[in-house]
Amino acid sequence: LILKPLPIENSGNLVQLFNHWEHRDNSPRSNSSWNQYVDLKGRTELFEGCAIRNPIDRILSYNSVTKMVKGQAVTADFFELMRTKPFMGRFFTLEEINPGPARVLVLTQSSWENDFDADPKILGKEVLIDYANSYTIIGVAPRNLEVFDNQAKFFIPLFGSSKGYTESRYQYNSFDLWLRLAPGVTREAAIERVREIEQHWYDEIAIAKARQSYRNYDEFDFDLPHPMEQFLFLLEAGSILILLAGTFNVMNLVLSRISQKASELAVRNALGAGKMTLHRLMLVESALLICGGLFLGLILSFFGVDIINSYLTILSPGTIPIEIDLKILLIIIGVAIGLTLLLGILPIELLFRTGSIDQIDSSQQSASTGRTTRMLNNSMVVGQVAIAVSLLIGSILLIRSFQSVMAVDPGFEADSIVRARLDYSVIGPLSKNRADAGALKQRIYSAMKEIPGVESIGLSMYRMLSTDPRGGQPFHIKGESPEKPIFKLSYIVSHDYLTTLGVPIIDGRNFNENDNGQAVIVDELFVERFLKGRNPIGIELAGQMPPPGGKWDRIVGVSARANVRGLEDDNGIPIIYHHGALRRPWWEYTIIARSQRPAATILKEMNMKLREVDPRLNFTYSGTLADAIDEMLVNRKGITQLLTFFAALALFLSAFGVYAVLAYDVSQRNREIGIRRAIGASQTSVSKMIVSQGLWKTLLGLGLGFLFTLYGTRFLESQLFGITALDYQSYAIVFILFLLVALLASYLPASKAAKVDPIESLKSE
Repeated sequence: LILKPLPIENSGNLVQLFNHWEHRDNSPRSNSSWNQYVDLKGRTELFEGCAIRNPIDRILSYNSVTKMVKGQAVTADFFELMRTKPFMGRFFTLEEINPGPARVLVLTQSSWENDFDADPKILGKEVLIDYANSYTIIGVAPRNLEVFDNQAKFFIPLFGSSKGYTESRYQYNSFDLWLRLAPGVTREAAIERVREIEQHWYDEIAIAKARQSYRNYDEFDFDLPHPMEQFLFLLEAGSILILLAGTFNVMNLVLSRISQKASELAVRNALGAGKMTLHRLMLVESALLICGGLFLGLILSFFGVDIINSYLTILSPGTIPIEIDLKILLIIIGVAIGLTLLLGILPIELLFRTGSIDQIDSSQQSASTGRTTRMLNNSMVVGQVAIAVSLLIGSILLIRSFQSVMAVDPGFEADSIVRARLDYSVIGPLSKNRADAGALKQRIYSAMKEIPGVESIGLSMYRMLSTDPRGGQPFHIKGESPEKPIFKLSYIVSHDYLTTLGVPIIDGRNFNENDNGQAVIVDELFVERFLKGRNPIGIELAGQMPPPGGKWDRIVGVSARANVRGLEDDNGIPIIYHHGALRRPWWEYTIIARSQRPAATILKEMNMKLREVDPRLNFTYSGTLADAIDEMLVNRKGITQLLTFFAALALFLSAFGVYAVLAYDVSQRNREIGIRRAIGASQTSVSKMIVSQGLWKTLLGLGLGFLFTLYGTRFLESQLFGITALDYQSYAIVFILFLLVALLASYLPASKAAKVDPIESLKSE
């Protein structure tokens, strides 16, 4: 998912351009603008080409079926940039959509197969988009283009406008801008060229007013990390550690197997079995063991991939499902064959090289090989314990971190509140202009208030419980230097929004219906960070640049802190609530409703009321705020569960390793233990000797594990919340747990050793 290249020709030269401000508190990043695309297009000295891809949601109607689907609006040069040929039909061209986007559409291959029944006569047929716009299907795109979003159903032309090119640099900076680097051009050189182009616009093209307000982006990035990258690398690290622990266990068993089979192989050799016969015997045994493990592992893998793909739809919607790669499968089979040969040949070669094959007496073999074997066994047990310690500390840190997140007070009553979102894709087709959109919003708001049992209804123009990229805008406090803007989150809400959320006003007053658009409420974090020691009521604020002689916003109240961007944002960016969500005509908004009735019932009646306003209306999404919080914690919860499972497995393997080594050691030292017992050693002293051997192995492994963890947990630091990577309680829990496990793993071999009959052991020897 992370390392595999795009299934596109020469994808290594494809890059996506991102902008970001380093000087912001949360260093937000954004996609590119149409004006940037215009400036970069045709820069053939560094770029072979560039194109824009923009994810969209549209209402698609075909064969009496109407539903909301995902699509992609792309410039005509997108397909050429991706060096892709149509699966069927053709792609749209620049000439076709100039001077405006043509009503043509290209289906994705999956959509053609699943939604249009792989109709071979699909070309030339019409589909309806957003109820009124008829598009002609001219082609089907190959499956490799679904790598950008496997949920997208179609491609339609995107044709932007450079209107206001000299006035604004980053207007509508929401496009995915892709570039193909020319051969031999490094990413560093390309980034430097982008900076020069940006500076040229500021110095030579921008009008004076734009230069005053223009805040140049500090940096540009190519190919930002995948949102799941950190989680997947943690998972990969955990699986590698488990693999090492399992390897140590297998090596321990192999070493024990060699020692235990030495006498048998010596007898076979003495009876006439040659070296090749012994090799065949060991190869057959190894092949049976490894093929059984390989077969079971592959079955588990196929089921595991299905589980991973169902999980991916939650973690990263639109990601192409993972498949078992044939190359990886062949590598695994090759490794299995290699292990079969190694385990079939190595033991025999060792026995012949050391001369042990000629020693039928097992006591002589034990004397020559037992000490070396025990040393190797002990070393691998220590390694297993160290690995298990690292995994267990990591998982406990994540568990405690998850508990810290869940202990955060969201600042609103999530269980009794539902939310529903209406986006432009739903409202836009039903509104000719902003006035129409505003009137429709008023009708929807009034209809929602009629639902029985609804105590309060509120509106917000921005998404709640999401990291909305429109957050983090700069603002100024009247009377302070305009050269240093401060950053905050801004939410345009209705007068009853905070009341519906259950967020108390701790100073001043709440909004009322008669407030104008200049009334604002700030949260307590805003006051603490920017207005500490001052009376906030009446202080005036402005946006990016203070208006010369214009109207300033005025603080009318201070609210308690509400973590509207999730529980992990409890000390994030301060919030300003602006009044006016009902008054401002807009095409997108979130409705929240408070009720003590069951959430499912309220949501059902909200949908019914919405269709009473207009049968074509559908919520983009809906659900309770509690469910929305759970969705935001899916990544954290998932990685915590997986690493906890890995840690439990590693703990079991290390306990098994301690037990196996001690049990093997007891079996090899049967004569020694018998002599100790014969000269007066008690059962208790023998038990203490064996237990102490298990404990020192565990303690040594604990020490190495703690040292390794001190280095490794710095990679885990970004995933922790409310605790540090050096949380002493987590380390103490691991220490006590491992001592208990070591005592348990050592007890069984120790009790067996204590029961050794000295007479019988000396007779057998």
